[in-house]
Amino acid sequence: MFIFFCIVAIIVLIIFFIGNYYSSKARAERNLEELNTYINNFIIDNNLLHSFLIIDSNIWMNSDYDSFFTLLARHLINQKKQLILYGQQFDEICNIKKKTKYGGKKNQRSRMAINRIDWLTESSLLRIEPITLDAEQGAYADPFIIKLLTKKASSGNQCSFLSDDKELRIRIREHLKRLNYQQLCTIVEMNKISLICHTANLLEDYLKQQKYDTVSLNDYLSANIRK
Repeated sequence: MFIFFCIVAIIVLIIFFIGNYYSSKARAERNLEELNTYINNFIIDNNLLHSFLIIDSNIWMNSDYDSFFTLLARHLINQKKQLILYGQQFDEICNIKKKTKYGGKKNQRSRMAINRIDWLTESSLLRIEPITLDAEQGAYADPFIIKLLTKKASSGNQCSFLSDDKELRIRIREHLKRLNYQQLCTIVEMNKISLICHTANLLEDYLKQQKYDTVSLNDYLSANIRK
């Protein structure tokens, strides 16, 4: 009789853990789908692929935006378009990698950006203009970005600038207002979706690592999500 109850208890536990496994997996997949839908709508609503688009170097160097770049790449494939990364931005990122200590935060961020750029260029979803044989010493992209947006807006082009740099956004916004070009340039605050992208990344990792049987979804997110 004791053995019978032990077997029943084991079966009940197995059923419980299997149910918890699939429940956690399904919940993670639903949450990820909702977050990805939000990011997709962000791309569409801000008309990012139907305007002259510049993505700030800080966005390229921020791992929180993996989900954003993945979904942006899908849009590029579907619409047969390419992003442009300007040489000054690429040189600025490369110089950070060269001038910082390996393993340091800035060094890791620059290397991550270069890996992201490598993936997109290899997939023919990104081109760098202009590209030089070596990085220009002291390259600093912010003044170049302001001049380029001004030039494009002055020619009547719709522009979009994505940044989480508040100071740079202020400078560009006020500069364009002074020239009466503000209606032609959408300045997108990436901060608004940084946490959404970050959470989507965590859910992707959670599903890839298949931790449902050892770590609950809530515990995993609580332990990893940015405060």
